[in-house]
Amino acid sequence: MDDRSGLIFKESGAMEGAYGLAIILNMLMTTTLLVFYFGTAKHSRVRTLFIGILFFTLETLSSFQTSTSLNKVVGLRTPSR
Repeated sequence: MDDRSGLIFKESGAMEGAYGLAIILNMLMTTTLLVFYFGTAKHSRVRTLFIGILFFTLETLSSFQTSTSLNKVVGLRTPSR
């Protein structure tokens, strides 16, 4: 079996960034569906709100970390002041 991932990503670091992004999107969708389920299944609104805020906060923080490491791999730099 031949490996075609090298044709798209050129470097393994770029593939790691894409994998991280896929994981983050998967976590966001899972949290969205969980909050939707808790909201419609007559569970406590306080618990639903708490879980939603907690998970979305954690996922936002991890997505910033992933985007920072992805920028280092790709070579994007933030302008210095």
